[in-house]
Amino acid sequence: MASWIGIDLGTYNSSAAIKTKQGTIEIIKSITEKPKGIVPFISQQEKSKEFPSFISFNKDGSIDEIGMNSKEKAYSEPEFVVWGIKRLLGKTYTELKESGELDRFPYRIRPDRTNGQCRIVIGERDYTPVQLCAEIFKKIKHDAEAQTKEKIDSVVVSVPAYFDPVRVTPIVEAARNAGFIHIKTIPEPVAAALAYHIDITIKPIKVLVFDLGAGTLDVTAGYMYRHPDRADEFGFQVEKNRGNSRLGGIDMDDRLLKLIMEKCQLSRVTPANMAILRRTAEIAKIRLSEETKIEQEFELEGKEYRCILDRMELQSALEGTGIEINILEECRRQIMSAIDEAGWAPQEIEHVIMIGGPTKLSCIHEVLKIVFHSNPRILHQLEQFYSGKEPLDRMTAVSIGAVMSVDRKVDDRVPHGHGIEVIEFSEEAKTYVPKILIPRDSPYPFKSEQYVLEYMTFSGLYDFKIVQHVPKSELQQSGYEYKFIGIQKFAVKNPNMCEVILQMGYNTNKELEVTIKNALTTESVPYVGINQFSCTGLKYPRIEKRPPKLPAPESKGSGSNGLERKPQKVSPLPEAHDKFIKWVQATIVFVERKVDNHPTPQMLISQILDEIRSLLRKDPKSECASIYTKLNGLIWNASSRGLLTQSEFNDLINHLTGFESELFRVGLV
Repeated sequence: MASWIGIDLGTYNSSAAIKTKQGTIEIIKSITEKPKGIVPFISQQEKSKEFPSFISFNKDGSIDEIGMNSKEKAYSEPEFVVWGIKRLLGKTYTELKESGELDRFPYRIRPDRTNGQCRIVIGERDYTPVQLCAEIFKKIKHDAEAQTKEKIDSVVVSVPAYFDPVRVTPIVEAARNAGFIHIKTIPEPVAAALAYHIDITIKPIKVLVFDLGAGTLDVTAGYMYRHPDRADEFGFQVEKNRGNSRLGGIDMDDRLLKLIMEKCQLSRVTPANMAILRRTAEIAKIRLSEETKIEQEFELEGKEYRCILDRMELQSALEGTGIEINILEECRRQIMSAIDEAGWAPQEIEHVIMIGGPTKLSCIHEVLKIVFHSNPRILHQLEQFYSGKEPLDRMTAVSIGAVMSVDRKVDDRVPHGHGIEVIEFSEEAKTYVPKILIPRDSPYPFKSEQYVLEYMTFSGLYDFKIVQHVPKSELQQSGYEYKFIGIQKFAVKNPNMCEVILQMGYNTNKELEVTIKNALTTESVPYVGINQFSCTGLKYPRIEKRPPKLPAPESKGSGSNGLERKPQKVSPLPEAHDKFIKWVQATIVFVERKVDNHPTPQMLISQILDEIRSLLRKDPKSECASIYTKLNGLIWNASSRGLLTQSEFNDLINHLTGFESELFRVGLV
């Protein structure tokens, strides 16, 4: 039995736990020597954070350190320390810029012109968020192997419960790039629930997990139960996930930072001073979770400042003014949404699990007391929690639960739905509508019913626009019920002998899987993951009116025998076909080299490569459509597996698309 490691990748701090071959669970300790700490009264809390998600860089842009030492450097060299990377995953630069997310980061972030994502620029180098997450994973993996004296290649990574495949795929890719071979994901609140030793019986109990971390708010309603045959094992069945990706401790720090600046009459400050103020705000938040009133001291450019803060001022700051979101009300609203949409009532909840540092704030306690005012059992649990009698360390609960999940049953659900865009035809118009194959809140792993396409193309080439059905909570934030997340293609040899079937699902990593096939032949292609990172809002129905149909002159559209000519697929010209095959051969050599140089096995990619070679050995001319389909699938999957950079993917897919007009011609026959 291989050793598994559980990793909680956090916005501010990460943690890890290992399940050894002997079956015991150990917390992974950082082997980096920790600094003494610049703030004595929180040094003890900081020591409990083994892997702060801070990466420091040298002046040339090369990576220096990861962890607590880097966090300390963030206040003296803010432009050379990257943090908060998790908030950038799976989001476009424009989306983050418009929401104000980028304003808080002192380091340089620019748009990636190939995919619209973010690139972090340090010195002479630039990095993607996935690359930097991989570096954090590498650090944890290295320290875990040093602690256990054994090779570790299996990991369970926790992710926010509402993360969809667009945001889960980059985390899985980062884990692969860090050298992990066997990768699973688990929602953070579910992992936390598994870590707590709750006194339950075989009868399922209703549990609410409230996870308020540095980066996100995550609320999960579900049933926890013991296994009927194994008394020491229990599972968690998710009923509803709700959350807000723009609400966490980092947003609370923003409010406190603003309050401190107002109290100290500070307006424009340098990036270095802003880093000091952000650290001061974080310290104030931690202190106010333990004290009712504090005096906070800090120094900017040789001048000392003192700022008195109390819990009422903190509460007022979190409630906000004007157009600012009321953070406390949003917490209450998300809790009630999870309970309501699970079909429950607050008084029915039997256990509440609290995760994340900000949950210790007294104002969060007040929110929970209001929600559960009619539930004496939960009120008692909350009093126990806020009296300091915690059954488990909140900083390590998620990573412990993640590694425990290897031997636990978890019935999780994905809040997003997924499907394709289809066309409804009429004499007056073509109407584009979504066909959702995976409903919202489906469990994973999951397989949809097979969908049979009701129309055909004369050329034999099909473009499938993959759409995402967003949860109601996200609909309220973005205004779009559907989002476009990429195009997948499928070509058939004979359009007249074709019945295209499409099936969608989620694998055990929560990655989106799409299989497209021709039911009348052996033609098929699998697509795993998301690689184009397109995520733009869509509104349906979309109507495209047809022009009036005019009668054609008798001489047009008729053959020499007077019969009507019909559009049909025409074979590509020999020179175009030869050019395409040569490019295919060069491309598979290129991808094969990527597979050979990659640190982890790539069975799916190797399988597709073998299938393309087999088609090339048969009759490349007659198998042209199948080769095109397989190659498109190869490029997509190689990208989603992290073998291709975004620029390499774009270059290959653009070249492939450039052959379409020559390979899939239509003429009148």
